[in-house]
Amino acid sequence: MRVEDPRQDAARYRIDRWRREELGEQPEQASESRGSAGTPTSSDRAAYIEVTIQQAIRRGEFDDLPGAGKPIPGLGRGHDPDWWIRRKIESERLTGLGPPALMLRTESAELDDRLDALTRETDVREVLDDFNARVRLARMQLQGGPPVVTPLRDVESEVAAWRARRDARRGDNERGGPDARRGGTRVNIEQVDPALREATTRLPAPRADTGWGRALARAGMALMPAVKVDGVTCTTIEAEGARLRVYRPEAQTSDAALLWIHGGGYVIGVAKMDDRLCAETARELGMVVVSPEYRLAPKHPFPAAHDDCRAAWRWLRAHASELGADRDRIAVGGQSAGGGLAAGLVQRLRDEREPVLAQWLLCPMLDDRTAARREPRADDHYIWSSRSNTAAWAAYLGQAPGARTTPAYAVPARRENLAGLPPTWLYVSDIELFADEVVAYADRLYEAGVDTTLHEVSGAPHGFESWAPDTEPARELLAAARGWLAWQTARGAAAA
Repeated sequence: MRVEDPRQDAARYRIDRWRREELGEQPEQASESRGSAGTPTSSDRAAYIEVTIQQAIRRGEFDDLPGAGKPIPGLGRGHDPDWWIRRKIESERLTGLGPPALMLRTESAELDDRLDALTRETDVREVLDDFNARVRLARMQLQGGPPVVTPLRDVESEVAAWRARRDARRGDNERGGPDARRGGTRVNIEQVDPALREATTRLPAPRADTGWGRALARAGMALMPAVKVDGVTCTTIEAEGARLRVYRPEAQTSDAALLWIHGGGYVIGVAKMDDRLCAETARELGMVVVSPEYRLAPKHPFPAAHDDCRAAWRWLRAHASELGADRDRIAVGGQSAGGGLAAGLVQRLRDEREPVLAQWLLCPMLDDRTAARREPRADDHYIWSSRSNTAAWAAYLGQAPGARTTPAYAVPARRENLAGLPPTWLYVSDIELFADEVVAYADRLYEAGVDTTLHEVSGAPHGFESWAPDTEPARELLAAARGWLAWQTARGAAAA
């Protein structure tokens, strides 16, 4: 009696199935092709092996082999006895684990990128001092493992190199180059402040680069309910073909006023989406806030929106006394594209010698050359991406962003002479698309002798104070912003 081997039975079954599926044989034909004892022949085994290899290739199991045309990363580097530990750390993005020699070596390799993400020299020095302290400590501790050979960083040399890289990035940005510090870097959720992560992942980003995306965003904003804030009345006024929302506090304690311009990338947005921000500002500072609707691109390119905001300024000046305000004590502010419109309007008012109390710019959209960077990606930043930014600037200017010339007041960062502008408060986040252009504009204002305050936020996507107003980062930001504006209005009143 012959004893059956279950492994052979399994092999025969797989071969039969392959013959049926690949060769179209019937079970009887497959059985006849076997050996007399029912054992797979050498040709059967070879065919089975070939099929198995082909299936593995289709699954991509050999893709990383050099022979498949995809070399293994680091294949040409020198031998590293700790390669397997380093590979595990890199592939699984482990932090805080492993011997100090490996962790410090990895950190040293990435230190320049970390420094380039900072905007203040004091922060750069703190990071370098901390890194050097940990290298010294690791050298003194005898805990086993490979020796710590990571070199110390010379702080002054590293700071000088950081300045040089920053200046080079600014030069590229002024020329429309691609090498700005954060503009071409994809942001991941780990870089977002933990207090903002849930709201960030739930908020759909507007698609300003498509007609249907803009139409959908406009429809949603048009259906947005108005927000009422206790202690503030909001009325809508039709004036000179424009529509204005006027926020008046019940306890009006200041004769200053604020002309506020909503955002939306010049292509979407309505004034009422800032109801809460405007009303709470009016209540907390005890002053009138006026916010205009303006025409949107691409149907209405520059100067339509700019002219609408200029008309709102004229109306507010003409009716200031009716609102209990001083016509010569009006600040101009805005968020995102509204901040860009505000900055352009203030430049025009300065040239026309009209008094502006202050400009109040929240994450302003100031420079079309950011949109001219090469290889923009649709997913590089939360809320407002490179793709939307490029499309928005093109729609607003009626030409490709980054052109040699642009109309006066259309792109505030293009203005050469910033002297004589009013006291300015700006804020920007380190992970948003506008980080470089806002920092550069603030530096230029300061160099031109303008009283400038730049407030930098860490780990916040664009415009978070509007879509996550109840988070601690938003409350802290708006407290700082309104505190500065209150101080400016009080200082202006004292001077008057």
